[in-house]
Amino acid sequence: AKQEEVLELYFGRTGHQYTVGRVPINSCDFSPQSYSFDDAADDFEMAQFDKEVTHDRDNGMIDFVRAASTKAQSIGNSVVVYGSP
Repeated sequence: AKQEEVLELYFGRTGHQYTVGRVPINSCDFSPQSYSFDDAADDFEMAQFDKEVTHDRDNGMIDFVRAASTKAQSIGNSVVVYGSP
């Protein structure tokens, strides 16, 4: 119920109707804990990078981004999401 309220306030008809979002790659200042998608030392080729973004998937971030997109689409908008380090 609270998640739907937040989605409406940010992306819905009665809210701000945002159309741009930012998703951090790895943890950021808003993260409840520190995490990384590649903890391998000296992995400059990023061979160990978690391409499945397991942390974000398992913690609901991917589902929330999809829900935000669906909410925006329900009123004729689309959301552009940027990944940032």
